[in-house]
Amino acid sequence: MDSKVTIKNISSATIIISMPDLHFRRELMPGRSVSVPKETYDEMSFDSGFISMVEDHYVKVSGLEEEEVAVATENPVYENVEINR
Repeated sequence: MDSKVTIKNISSATIIISMPDLHFRRELMPGRSVSVPKETYDEMSFDSGFISMVEDHYVKVSGLEEEEVAVATENPVYENVEINR
C-alpha cells in the first residue's frame, strides 16, 4: 500500500503549491489539507519555495517521521577549485 503524506495549510491566507514538473498544483484555503503520495512529497521537499512554506509555518506536514520533514539544507560553496588537466 502506498504511503501518504498530508500537507495542511495552517496559515490565515490561501496558499498555492505549484510544481509543474510533478504535474502538481493545489490551492489550499486556510485549514484545508491535501494528501499526496510519499514519492511526490520526496520530490517536493527539494523545492526551496516549499521548504520555506514549511519553515515559515504556512503548512504543516504529517504522516512522516520527524527527521523526514522538509528542512533546508545548506549547499556547500567551493571558493577554491583546482582543475587538473
